[in-house]
Amino acid sequence: MTKKRLIWVDVAKAIAIILMVAGHELPQGPFRVWVFSFHMPLFFILSGYTSHRVRDWADFWNTARKLFLKIWLLACIITFLFHLESWIISGYHDTYEQLFSSFIGAVFWGSDVPFSNHPTAGVMWFLFVFFWAKLFFDLLNLVFKRRVIFFAIIFAFAAYLISTRFWLPQSLDIVPIASLFMAVGGELRGRAILESNWTFLIAIVSVILWLTCVQNGLYIELATRHYPQFTWSIMAAVGGSIVTFLCSMALTRSYQLRWLQLIGRHTLAIMCIHQLDLFWQNFQFMLPHKSVILIIFRLLLDFGLFFVYILFLKLLNAKRQG
Repeated sequence: MTKKRLIWVDVAKAIAIILMVAGHELPQGPFRVWVFSFHMPLFFILSGYTSHRVRDWADFWNTARKLFLKIWLLACIITFLFHLESWIISGYHDTYEQLFSSFIGAVFWGSDVPFSNHPTAGVMWFLFVFFWAKLFFDLLNLVFKRRVIFFAIIFAFAAYLISTRFWLPQSLDIVPIASLFMAVGGELRGRAILESNWTFLIAIVSVILWLTCVQNGLYIELATRHYPQFTWSIMAAVGGSIVTFLCSMALTRSYQLRWLQLIGRHTLAIMCIHQLDLFWQNFQFMLPHKSVILIIFRLLLDFGLFFVYILFLKLLNAKRQG
Protein backbone atom coordinates (compact mmCIF):
# COMPACT_ATOMS: atom_id res chain seq x y z
CA MET A 1 0.00 0.00 0.00
CA THR A 2 1.36 3.43 -0.98
CA LYS A 3 1.91 5.77 1.93
CA LYS A 4 -0.02 9.03 1.56
CA ARG A 5 2.23 12.08 1.50
CA LEU A 6 1.68 14.77 4.10
CA ILE A 7 1.38 18.05 2.23
CA TRP A 8 2.68 20.14 5.12
CA VAL A 9 5.81 17.98 5.25
CA ASP A 10 6.57 18.81 1.61
CA VAL A 11 5.98 22.50 2.29
CA ALA A 12 8.30 22.45 5.33
CA LYS A 13 11.00 20.66 3.31
CA ALA A 14 10.61 23.20 0.51
CA ILE A 15 11.10 26.09 2.92
CA ALA A 16 14.21 24.41 4.35
CA ILE A 17 15.80 23.62 0.95
CA ILE A 18 15.22 27.19 -0.27
CA LEU A 19 16.91 28.46 2.88
CA MET A 20 19.78 26.01 2.33
CA VAL A 21 20.46 27.36 -1.15
CA ALA A 22 20.24 30.97 0.02
CA GLY A 23 22.08 30.29 3.26
CA HIS A 24 25.30 29.26 1.54
CA GLU A 25 25.66 32.81 0.23
CA LEU A 26 24.80 34.59 3.46
CA PRO A 27 27.51 36.56 5.28
CA GLN A 28 27.93 36.27 9.03
CA GLY A 29 25.07 38.06 10.74
CA PRO A 30 21.62 37.70 12.32
CA PHE A 31 19.89 36.33 9.22
CA ARG A 32 22.53 33.62 8.76
CA VAL A 33 22.19 32.66 12.42
CA TRP A 34 18.41 32.39 11.99
CA VAL A 35 18.68 30.21 8.86
CA PHE A 36 21.35 27.87 10.21
CA SER A 37 19.61 27.50 13.56
CA PHE A 38 17.15 24.96 12.15
CA HIS A 39 17.18 24.37 8.38
CA MET A 40 19.32 21.20 8.23
CA PRO A 41 18.14 19.63 11.53
CA LEU A 42 14.60 20.02 10.16
CA PHE A 43 15.31 17.39 7.48
CA PHE A 44 16.50 14.88 10.07
CA ILE A 45 13.48 15.55 12.30
CA LEU A 46 11.11 15.05 9.38
CA SER A 47 12.88 11.81 8.48
CA GLY A 48 12.18 10.50 11.97
CA TYR A 49 8.61 11.77 11.72
CA THR A 50 7.77 10.13 8.38
CA SER A 51 9.93 6.99 8.19
CA HIS A 52 8.60 3.56 9.07
CA ARG A 53 10.01 1.73 12.09
CA VAL A 54 12.01 -1.37 11.29
CA ARG A 55 10.32 -4.47 12.64
CA ASP A 56 13.20 -6.94 12.75
CA TRP A 57 16.77 -7.50 11.56
CA ALA A 58 15.63 -8.61 8.11
CA ASP A 59 13.76 -5.32 7.74
CA PHE A 60 16.83 -3.46 9.02
CA TRP A 61 19.16 -4.96 6.40
CA ASN A 62 16.60 -4.47 3.65
CA THR A 63 16.33 -0.79 4.59
CA ALA A 64 20.13 -0.51 4.72
CA ARG A 65 20.44 -1.94 1.21
CA LYS A 66 17.89 0.53 -0.20
CA LEU A 67 19.52 3.47 1.58
CA PHE A 68 22.94 2.43 0.31
CA LEU A 69 21.77 2.48 -3.31
CA LYS A 70 19.55 5.56 -3.06
CA ILE A 71 21.57 7.75 -0.71
CA TRP A 72 25.18 6.66 -0.09
CA LEU A 73 25.99 5.61 -3.65
CA LEU A 74 24.29 8.72 -5.04
CA ALA A 75 26.41 10.87 -2.71
CA CYS A 76 29.55 9.18 -4.08
CA ILE A 77 28.49 9.78 -7.69
CA ILE A 78 27.66 13.45 -7.11
CA THR A 79 30.91 13.95 -5.17
CA PHE A 80 32.89 12.48 -8.08
CA LEU A 81 31.09 14.72 -10.59
CA PHE A 82 31.78 17.73 -8.36
CA HIS A 83 35.52 17.00 -8.33
CA LEU A 84 35.46 16.23 -12.05
CA GLU A 85 33.86 19.63 -12.71
CA SER A 86 36.52 21.36 -10.64
CA TRP A 87 39.25 19.43 -12.46
CA ILE A 88 37.92 20.42 -15.90
CA ILE A 89 37.44 24.08 -14.93
CA SER A 90 40.99 24.21 -13.57
CA GLY A 91 42.23 23.29 -17.04
CA TYR A 92 43.11 19.70 -16.12
CA HIS A 93 45.71 21.09 -13.75
CA ASP A 94 45.94 17.88 -11.70
CA THR A 95 46.79 14.41 -12.93
CA TYR A 96 44.24 11.59 -13.13
CA GLU A 97 45.79 10.13 -10.00
CA GLN A 98 45.33 13.41 -8.12
CA LEU A 99 41.71 13.66 -9.31
CA PHE A 100 40.84 10.20 -8.02
CA SER A 101 42.85 10.73 -4.84
CA SER A 102 40.83 13.90 -4.18
CA PHE A 103 37.58 12.03 -4.80
CA ILE A 104 38.53 9.10 -2.53
CA GLY A 105 39.58 11.51 0.23
CA ALA A 106 36.32 13.44 -0.07
CA VAL A 107 34.25 10.25 0.25
CA PHE A 108 36.39 8.92 3.09
CA TRP A 109 35.90 12.03 5.21
CA GLY A 110 32.41 12.92 3.94
CA SER A 111 32.91 16.46 5.16
CA ASP A 112 31.69 19.79 3.85
CA VAL A 113 34.68 21.55 5.38
CA PRO A 114 38.11 20.85 3.80
CA PHE A 115 39.87 20.72 7.19
CA SER A 116 43.56 19.72 7.52
CA ASN A 117 43.89 19.73 3.71
CA HIS A 118 41.32 16.96 3.34
CA PRO A 119 39.24 17.35 0.13
CA THR A 120 35.63 18.37 0.55
CA ALA A 121 32.47 16.41 -0.27
CA GLY A 122 30.53 19.68 -0.37
CA VAL A 123 26.80 19.48 0.23
CA MET A 124 26.98 15.69 -0.03
CA TRP A 125 28.12 15.59 3.61
CA PHE A 126 24.40 15.65 4.39
CA LEU A 127 23.67 12.47 2.43
CA PHE A 128 26.60 10.59 3.94
CA VAL A 129 25.44 11.60 7.42
CA PHE A 130 21.81 10.85 6.58
CA PHE A 131 22.68 7.32 5.47
CA TRP A 132 24.53 6.46 8.70
CA ALA A 133 22.12 8.39 10.93
CA LYS A 134 19.09 6.52 9.58
CA LEU A 135 20.82 3.19 10.15
CA PHE A 136 21.81 4.25 13.66
CA PHE A 137 18.27 5.45 14.38
CA ASP A 138 16.84 2.15 13.14
CA LEU A 139 19.36 0.28 15.29
CA LEU A 140 18.29 2.26 18.35
CA ASN A 141 14.66 1.39 17.62
CA LEU A 142 15.48 -2.31 17.32
CA VAL A 143 17.58 -2.49 20.46
CA PHE A 144 15.95 -0.02 22.85
CA LYS A 145 12.33 0.02 21.62
CA ARG A 146 10.44 2.61 23.70
CA ARG A 147 13.52 4.26 25.22
CA VAL A 148 15.01 5.48 21.95
CA ILE A 149 14.98 9.20 22.78
CA PHE A 150 16.79 8.62 26.08
CA PHE A 151 19.66 6.68 24.51
CA ALA A 152 19.74 9.01 21.49
CA ILE A 153 20.44 11.91 23.87
CA ILE A 154 23.31 10.00 25.53
CA PHE A 155 24.93 9.05 22.22
CA ALA A 156 24.48 12.56 20.81
CA PHE A 157 26.22 14.15 23.78
CA ALA A 158 29.06 11.63 23.49
CA ALA A 159 29.40 12.51 19.79
CA TYR A 160 29.51 16.20 20.67
CA LEU A 161 32.37 15.57 23.10
CA ILE A 162 34.25 13.57 20.45
CA SER A 163 33.81 16.33 17.86
CA THR A 164 35.49 18.84 20.18
CA ARG A 165 38.67 16.72 20.00
CA PHE A 166 38.69 15.35 16.45
CA TRP A 167 36.45 14.65 13.46
CA LEU A 168 35.69 11.11 12.28
CA PRO A 169 35.66 9.68 8.73
CA GLN A 170 32.32 9.91 6.89
CA SER A 171 31.39 12.62 9.40
CA LEU A 172 30.45 9.84 11.82
CA ASP A 173 30.79 12.20 14.78
CA ILE A 174 27.74 14.07 13.43
CA VAL A 175 25.70 10.87 13.01
CA PRO A 176 24.42 10.40 16.62
CA ILE A 177 23.38 14.06 16.73
CA ALA A 178 21.46 13.67 13.47
CA SER A 179 19.91 10.49 14.90
CA LEU A 180 18.81 12.44 17.96
CA PHE A 181 16.88 14.79 15.66
CA MET A 182 15.30 11.74 14.02
CA ALA A 183 14.32 10.47 17.47
CA VAL A 184 12.71 13.85 18.18
CA GLY A 185 10.72 13.45 14.96
CA GLY A 186 9.67 10.00 16.08
CA GLU A 187 8.45 11.41 19.39
CA LEU A 188 6.51 14.18 17.63
CA ARG A 189 4.75 11.58 15.49
CA GLY A 190 4.32 8.90 18.15
CA ARG A 191 2.84 11.25 20.72
CA ALA A 192 0.88 13.29 18.12
CA ILE A 193 2.40 16.43 19.63
CA LEU A 194 1.76 18.60 16.57
CA GLU A 195 -1.96 17.70 16.59
CA SER A 196 -2.57 17.75 20.35
CA ASN A 197 -4.63 20.13 22.50
CA TRP A 198 -1.33 21.61 23.66
CA THR A 199 -0.29 22.74 20.18
CA PHE A 200 -0.80 26.46 20.85
CA LEU A 201 1.24 26.34 24.05
CA ILE A 202 3.95 24.30 22.32
CA ALA A 203 4.06 26.89 19.53
CA ILE A 204 4.49 29.78 22.00
CA VAL A 205 7.23 27.97 23.94
CA SER A 206 9.01 26.99 20.70
CA VAL A 207 8.96 30.57 19.37
CA ILE A 208 10.27 32.02 22.64
CA LEU A 209 12.98 29.36 22.98
CA TRP A 210 14.05 29.61 19.35
CA LEU A 211 14.20 33.40 19.15
CA THR A 212 15.93 33.71 22.52
CA CYS A 213 18.67 31.32 21.42
CA VAL A 214 19.07 32.98 18.03
CA GLN A 215 19.20 36.42 19.65
CA ASN A 216 22.08 35.19 21.79
CA GLY A 217 23.92 33.60 18.87
CA LEU A 218 23.17 30.04 19.98
CA TYR A 219 22.66 28.12 16.76
CA ILE A 220 23.74 24.77 15.40
CA GLU A 221 25.78 24.25 12.24
CA LEU A 222 26.21 20.51 11.84
CA ALA A 223 28.68 20.53 8.94
CA THR A 224 31.22 22.62 10.87
CA ARG A 225 30.47 20.99 14.25
CA HIS A 226 29.33 24.35 15.59
CA TYR A 227 27.34 23.60 18.77
CA PRO A 228 27.66 26.56 21.18
CA GLN A 229 26.03 25.65 24.50
CA PHE A 230 25.22 22.23 23.02
CA THR A 231 21.90 21.64 24.80
CA TRP A 232 20.56 25.08 23.93
CA SER A 233 21.67 24.74 20.30
CA ILE A 234 19.79 21.46 20.00
CA MET A 235 16.69 22.95 21.63
CA ALA A 236 16.85 25.98 19.31
CA ALA A 237 16.95 23.66 16.28
CA VAL A 238 13.96 21.68 17.57
CA GLY A 239 12.05 24.85 18.43
CA GLY A 240 12.71 26.42 15.02
CA SER A 241 11.69 23.22 13.26
CA ILE A 242 8.43 22.92 15.23
CA VAL A 243 7.55 26.55 14.40
CA THR A 244 8.21 25.81 10.71
CA PHE A 245 6.04 22.66 10.88
CA LEU A 246 3.12 24.52 12.45
CA CYS A 247 3.41 27.38 9.95
CA SER A 248 3.48 24.84 7.09
CA MET A 249 0.35 23.18 8.47
CA ALA A 250 -1.41 26.55 8.66
CA LEU A 251 -0.36 27.47 5.13
CA THR A 252 -1.61 24.20 3.62
CA ARG A 253 -4.99 24.67 5.28
CA SER A 254 -5.42 28.07 3.64
CA TYR A 255 -3.59 27.95 0.31
CA GLN A 256 -2.85 25.64 -2.60
CA LEU A 257 0.95 25.73 -2.53
CA ARG A 258 1.60 23.35 -5.41
CA TRP A 259 4.94 24.87 -6.33
CA LEU A 260 6.19 24.44 -2.76
CA GLN A 261 4.84 20.89 -2.70
CA LEU A 262 6.71 20.19 -5.94
CA ILE A 263 9.96 21.53 -4.48
CA GLY A 264 9.42 19.62 -1.23
CA ARG A 265 8.97 16.32 -3.08
CA HIS A 266 12.31 16.74 -4.86
CA THR A 267 14.69 18.10 -2.24
CA LEU A 268 17.20 15.32 -2.98
CA ALA A 269 17.38 16.39 -6.64
CA ILE A 270 17.74 20.06 -5.64
CA MET A 271 20.58 19.17 -3.28
CA CYS A 272 22.41 17.41 -6.12
CA ILE A 273 21.79 20.33 -8.48
CA HIS A 274 23.09 22.71 -5.82
CA GLN A 275 26.29 20.69 -5.57
CA LEU A 276 26.86 20.63 -9.34
CA ASP A 277 25.66 24.11 -10.36
CA LEU A 278 29.27 25.35 -10.94
CA PHE A 279 28.59 28.35 -8.71
CA TRP A 280 31.53 27.90 -6.33
CA GLN A 281 33.95 26.98 -9.13
CA ASN A 282 32.90 29.61 -11.63
CA PHE A 283 29.92 31.96 -11.28
CA GLN A 284 30.74 33.49 -7.90
CA PHE A 285 33.95 34.97 -9.36
CA MET A 286 31.99 36.64 -12.17
CA LEU A 287 29.46 38.44 -9.94
CA PRO A 288 29.71 41.48 -7.67
CA HIS A 289 30.58 40.31 -4.17
CA LYS A 290 27.29 41.42 -2.64
CA SER A 291 25.30 38.85 -0.72
CA VAL A 292 21.90 39.93 -2.11
CA ILE A 293 23.09 39.53 -5.70
CA LEU A 294 24.75 36.19 -4.93
CA ILE A 295 21.63 34.85 -3.19
CA ILE A 296 19.26 35.91 -5.99
CA PHE A 297 21.55 34.51 -8.68
CA ARG A 298 22.03 31.19 -6.87
CA LEU A 299 18.30 30.77 -6.27
CA LEU A 300 17.50 31.54 -9.92
CA LEU A 301 20.28 29.24 -11.11
CA ASP A 302 19.43 26.23 -8.96
CA PHE A 303 15.65 26.41 -9.23
CA GLY A 304 15.87 27.22 -12.94
CA LEU A 305 17.88 24.02 -13.39
CA PHE A 306 15.42 22.21 -11.15
CA PHE A 307 12.41 23.14 -13.27
CA VAL A 308 14.34 22.07 -16.39
CA TYR A 309 14.88 18.74 -14.62
CA ILE A 310 11.14 18.47 -13.85
CA LEU A 311 10.29 19.28 -17.49
CA PHE A 312 12.72 16.57 -18.60
CA LEU A 313 11.05 14.05 -16.30
CA LYS A 314 7.61 14.96 -17.65
CA LEU A 315 8.77 14.62 -21.27
CA LEU A 316 10.42 11.30 -20.47
CA ASN A 317 7.27 10.05 -18.75
CA ALA A 318 5.10 11.18 -21.69
CA LYS A 319 7.39 9.36 -24.11
CA ARG A 320 7.16 6.16 -22.10
CA GLN A 321 3.37 6.35 -21.92
CA GLY A 322 3.15 7.18 -25.62
